[in-house]
Amino acid sequence: MRTSLLLRSLPPLAKRSQRTLFSATNPRRRQDDGDDGKEATQREGTPLPPRQTTKTEEQVPRGIPPRKSIPSPFPLSHLSVGTDICHVPRIQRLFDLKGIRFVSRILTEDEVEAAVGRGYLLGASPSEGGEQVAGLSREGVFLAGRWAAKEAVKKAFPQRGLGWHDVVIERRKVAEDGEGRFPPVALVKDGERGWEEVPVSISHDGEYATATCIGSRTRKT
Repeated sequence: MRTSLLLRSLPPLAKRSQRTLFSATNPRRRQDDGDDGKEATQREGTPLPPRQTTKTEEQVPRGIPPRKSIPSPFPLSHLSVGTDICHVPRIQRLFDLKGIRFVSRILTEDEVEAAVGRGYLLGASPSEGGEQVAGLSREGVFLAGRWAAKEAVKKAFPQRGLGWHDVVIERRKVAEDGEGRFPPVALVKDGERGWEEVPVSISHDGEYATATCIGSRTRKT
């Protein structure tokens, strides 16, 4: 009777807290005020059953997975990729300013001779592939492609500390690329071991030249 009078005199929030206190100390049963409104009874001193995980909770990732569940490494992890993009007008300005000195800095004597013979220097033929842009010479487009290719090779072999003349870009007559041309390859200097041939791809589009090279971190025995 006194309890009922006391609850009537308390505000709603206090009544709820009081009911929770009485339910927790009741030796016979306890009511769980969950959101679902269902009653759950539990004998005093008996541990509660384990909480069931919902399907939604099972789909949510929790933290970093165990080490054994991390995916295996890339099977070709010994390979490395180098790529570069070059703005043709920048190379054009350097060529117009320094001429043959700039060409000799980037290309070896054999590369210069091959480029002149094929018309990629001295303006004897159009540049290979890509869209022609007014104001860009054949020399500028060609040199930008070779610049990007050699930079890509150096990035694919960072451990070698390659210079411009440690990389030679040439075309090997081994297999045509479907357009009657032979794809370029890169000859890369490998210290006292000589030269190593690696694949390289060169592309031209408007004012830009790009190149990609695939290298290896392991040395051939």
